[in-house]
Amino acid sequence: MIKHTDYREWTIRATPKSNGQNWTASAEVERGPSTGELNGASFVFSDLGECATAASAADRATAWVKRWVDENYG
Repeated sequence: MIKHTDYREWTIRATPKSNGQNWTASAEVERGPSTGELNGASFVFSDLGECATAASAADRATAWVKRWVDENYG
């Protein structure tokens, strides 16, 4: 399961990973070159917490990345 979200000038792909019994929240995020950066910017965040379902892990990762964007690029 991959949850795709556009937020401001960023693309967030929440990519939950199963660890057997739970799901680990993780995400890939990128900002396009149209924002003035030469090749854009991309980041991978892993281990953003454990969740009971893939959907809740995707939601957690998306929320975490939105806060990160706001704090670092707001």
